[in-house]
Amino acid sequence: SIKDLTFFGELVTERRETEYENVLIVLDYSTYNHTEDYEFELEAPAVSIGKKKFHSILKQFNIPERNTPNKIQRFFSSQKNNT
Repeated sequence: SIKDLTFFGELVTERRETEYENVLIVLDYSTYNHTEDYEFELEAPAVSIGKKKFHSILKQFNIPERNTPNKIQRFFSSQKNNT
């Protein structure tokens, strides 16, 4: 029931998408718990195409590749840091 729900906070995401060389580039800007969060995603017709283009873009713009939790996990982790 509604009374059993717990409010943990608000996560708001602004998303921009653009087609680029046969892939979809997605840039997310999210805010939650006094945190600004940026995310770069890429959608492609095949995994091999996506990986190749993703690594090419990272290299072109000197962006280090990071293994990170998804934004929902980062949101909940920020709860622990703010208590």
